[in-house]
Amino acid sequence: MGKALLIIDVLNEFVYGAISGEHPEGIVANLVRLIRVAQQNAVPVVFCKDEHLPVDRELTVWGEHAMKGTQGSEIIEAVAPKEGDFVVPKRTYSGFFDTGLNSLLRDLDAKTLYVTGLYADPCVRHTVADAYFERYDVVIVRDAVATLNPGSHTQELDYMQRMYGARLATTDDVVSEF
Repeated sequence: MGKALLIIDVLNEFVYGAISGEHPEGIVANLVRLIRVAQQNAVPVVFCKDEHLPVDRELTVWGEHAMKGTQGSEIIEAVAPKEGDFVVPKRTYSGFFDTGLNSLLRDLDAKTLYVTGLYADPCVRHTVADAYFERYDVVIVRDAVATLNPGSHTQELDYMQRMYGARLATTDDVVSEF
């Protein structure tokens, strides 16, 4: 069964900038490890990243953030894509909505998505929901996902497990699966 590692919105804006949640830097070491092991085992690494335009509806809620062409919309240096990795820009919470992510994953023959990144509330949640509706098996790497709202980590993960059938795993679990 084909696998892919999804890294959602691990951007300068969300780790070091105006919109940062509960300890986003705490997941970086796990992301580095997951990416390295995925690359060593030919598991595709796919980055989904906000690249907003001034007309994006999401800006009415959050204000300007991760604007296309700015440093804020760039993936942090510690996990920057390597040759052979994929980058999918997005303009909404979901990595699937109005992007080429689904086509890319189908071309990669991915059936199981290992989901990581920022933030479980909202972008990881909406990407996982759409992955579920597109009939992917989803594994959320619980120690490689951070939340925006303090204290909501377990609640967000439980919600995605209950509503979308996501399996919860740790970085150690996933490393052994790759």
